[in-house]
Amino acid sequence: MKSFMKFTVKVMVPATIILILLAMAFFLLREMRRHANIVDADSARKAGQALPVSIYEANVAPIQPLIVGSCNTQPSKSVELASAINDILIRESYFEAGDIVEKGQKLLELDKRQIEANLSKAKDQIRWLNEEIKERASLVDYYRENRASGQSLEIDYRRAFIDLIQTERERATADEDLQLAQVELEKTDIFSPVTGRVDIIAAQGEVARLNQTVATITVVNPMIANCVFDTTDYQFLMANRDEGEVVLKGLDGYVFSGHFLQEAPLNPDQEQIDNLNWYFTMDNKELVVQANMTGFIRFTSTEEVLRIPAVALLNQNQDQAQVFKVEGDTATLVNVSVGQRASGFVGISSGLADGDRVVVAGQLDLIDGDLVNAIDPRDVTFQYGQ
Repeated sequence: MKSFMKFTVKVMVPATIILILLAMAFFLLREMRRHANIVDADSARKAGQALPVSIYEANVAPIQPLIVGSCNTQPSKSVELASAINDILIRESYFEAGDIVEKGQKLLELDKRQIEANLSKAKDQIRWLNEEIKERASLVDYYRENRASGQSLEIDYRRAFIDLIQTERERATADEDLQLAQVELEKTDIFSPVTGRVDIIAAQGEVARLNQTVATITVVNPMIANCVFDTTDYQFLMANRDEGEVVLKGLDGYVFSGHFLQEAPLNPDQEQIDNLNWYFTMDNKELVVQANMTGFIRFTSTEEVLRIPAVALLNQNQDQAQVFKVEGDTATLVNVSVGQRASGFVGISSGLADGDRVVVAGQLDLIDGDLVNAIDPRDVTFQYGQ
């Protein structure tokens, strides 16, 4: 009996323990193999397993808090001033290239001497002709009165009348000469029609021909910002492009208001529009902005909308799409109306509410009514069946 007990303790107990361990290992191995075979959505669905997804809670916020476009500056326009008088000497040049001139300031003074002489001559001639007209008019009156009494001949009256007409014509010509001299005298003073930078200006002592450019003024207030944007931000920009903030390199502390002016002309040879190219005006009262400066223009939006990541959308058709909405552990396919898009987000006008959870990763494997398990999208080790 003692020997049997010893045999049982030494042999039967260890053997029983080994058998139990082998059975446990068998069941564990079988479960591992069963789970190992769940490698896709279909097999997981058949096994009653929840499908792994990442979710995002719809929230109310600006669809795009910031849009940035790269810019470079250029003058708003350039004005050329030409001499309106032929072969005339430039007496004075009041500015040099690079100077800033205000609207209405005198740039150049042309030689007035010959024009002033012509003006004085025309005035003297008009004065003399006026006296001559008075005398001839008196003579015409005299012949007219004495013609009836026979004291003068008809021919004398007619000659006096013709002389009067001829003198009046000479005075009319002198009047035209006077007006021409006055106009030319005004043209000898050349004023700047704009505030800007003097790029080109004739020097004192030069002789200007008719229609020859004697000064070029570049308008530096306002300046123009030529800005380029990504076409993906088109909808946002169309709604918010009226005014943005321009920041330029080298002008720390300055923020300029950029007001939309116009779209840049399209290149007819360009088959596809890759970027938006728009012009904005910038106030430059302090004249610190120069041409060919680089920087950016930014737009912010305070309008809040219900938004979700655009990657959640399925079966998109214009402003209609579908998303998987998660309630509890079930994903339901719902229809939504979409609006503005920018920077990876899309506005939702109907179909969802604030706080609704939508699938943003794993939705391509889902069908309506699937069980889902929300996971951290950073957990790259997750696999079906876990």
